[in-house]
Amino acid sequence: MIRKKYLILISSIIIVAMLIFAYFFFFKQKTIPKSNDDIEKKEEIQQALQKEAEVIAENITLKELAPKKIKGWKLKSKLARFFKNKNEILCNDITFKLITENNKVATLISGTTKIDVETKDVFLEGDVHGKFIDFKLHGKDLVYEFDKHLLKSEKEFSLNHPQINITSQNTQLDLKTKTIFLAGGIKSVFTTNLVPKT
Repeated sequence: MIRKKYLILISSIIIVAMLIFAYFFFFKQKTIPKSNDDIEKKEEIQQALQKEAEVIAENITLKELAPKKIKGWKLKSKLARFFKNKNEILCNDITFKLITENNKVATLISGTTKIDVETKDVFLEGDVHGKFIDFKLHGKDLVYEFDKHLLKSEKEFSLNHPQINITSQNTQLDLKTKTIFLAGGIKSVFTTNLVPKT
């Protein structure tokens, strides 16, 4: 009788252990399928927004790619705020990577960023710095237009290259063509002698 109780107890422990293992294997480690609006913890956030007006997520990655072309952005944020009745996400302490068909072409760092959920445009607020091709970038209040794959600023913006430093009041970086457009208050300083010695 005692032996039978021990067998039942041991069998129960084994079954419980297997159920716990199955739970962690199939549910906790389950990855969310990639989609156009690939958000880690996406399901949890959407469920929480059914009950709450605001949801805060820490250490989150947001990603948006155009459906037919491999272009878009990937954003890592230490803190993101999602709102039930607003079409925006507010992010703090972010690293923002812009992606093209070949690879990322620009990386930007900003303290505060706003994402328009409908247009997929990204507004990098305050001090922004980063890199685009061989240029180091520095400016304030940049806007990334998702549909045009265009990064632009209407405030003083500087592009620093090993051979030249450029500042402009109106700057646009076309990530599709890797072209820079400058207008208003353009200043340039050559940092190396480009004229060959005779």
